[in-house]
Amino acid sequence: MIKPKVVAAGLCFLSRRLDAVLSPLRPARPARVDINLTWRCNLRCRHCFLRYQDHRELGAEDWKKILRSLKSHLGAFPVCLSGGEPLLHKDFFEIARFCDEIGLITILSTNGTLIDSSVAGRLAESNIDIVSVSLESAREEVQDRVRGKGSWQKIMDAVALLKEKLPVQLSTVVMGCNIGELCSLADFAEKNRVHISFQGFYCAPDQLQGSSLSEHELWPREKEAVAGEFDRLIALKAKTRAVSNSVKQLKLLREYYLFPQRLPVPKKKCRAFLRAFELDPEGKMQFCSYGGPVGDLARQSLRQVWASPAVSRTVKAMVSCPKDCSYLNCRYEEGIGDYLHKLLAFLAT
Repeated sequence: MIKPKVVAAGLCFLSRRLDAVLSPLRPARPARVDINLTWRCNLRCRHCFLRYQDHRELGAEDWKKILRSLKSHLGAFPVCLSGGEPLLHKDFFEIARFCDEIGLITILSTNGTLIDSSVAGRLAESNIDIVSVSLESAREEVQDRVRGKGSWQKIMDAVALLKEKLPVQLSTVVMGCNIGELCSLADFAEKNRVHISFQGFYCAPDQLQGSSLSEHELWPREKEAVAGEFDRLIALKAKTRAVSNSVKQLKLLREYYLFPQRLPVPKKKCRAFLRAFELDPEGKMQFCSYGGPVGDLARQSLRQVWASPAVSRTVKAMVSCPKDCSYLNCRYEEGIGDYLHKLLAFLAT
């Protein structure tokens, strides 16, 4: 049976797309909100582009106020609770329950290492709709090398606990250390009745220190292996529902790794602001990790921020941005059919 808030979120997405078509001269409302509850994390992953910052963290009452404001302006929308590691926030479960109470589709993005039977039960009781767990390899030695010793076993235990209670999606960043096992990871997801999403590897500019992304130690350098594995994954996509990425995006990722200096499609105007915006632990709002804050929802309503010159300037800058990040999941534009199919597949599980 389809949940009522799935229908509400689907209608919300359709209204955003219609808003974007009919109102090209003003910023259209995004379809999703990503809330980084904390920058704290219990892991120090080799590929993570975030660096811990000692920020003030808003508590449950502050987030409830913000979420009410968002709901009044956006209607029903999916909200992703992320970080850092969001389960480290002292009020995580209170915030998650409130999201459900006001009819939001709630996604948890977690490294999975803090999930035991008690936490899994509390997540189910909070009506979390999707749990996205980071998994870079089905091999223990590779996973532990990337995320830290003991992380693989903790994640395996978490997936086993969660899949009996909630829809689960694995999130995998494609790197040199796992380029040969993308199909194995997809098979693992299929056998465990969960979904998997493959992400493009990237770093913040300050982490590259003037070098190119393809010179990074984690970049896959064997082009024949890259081409072969993506070809096999694209063929496998036709046989399994476990892979969330569309064939179009998988082909785009393939070319991105083969030719990192250019993408195989003409440069399109960045429309990431139509997909989502994110909030930091203090409630500051931004559209892109490469850009700065455009407002502070702890002190302003979304309507005030939306009408501000900062939003207009940022949207114009994004539209003319010379970077092409269309391979990234935060940037890749799914069609309406892709979006609804994915949403229904997750929440009707």
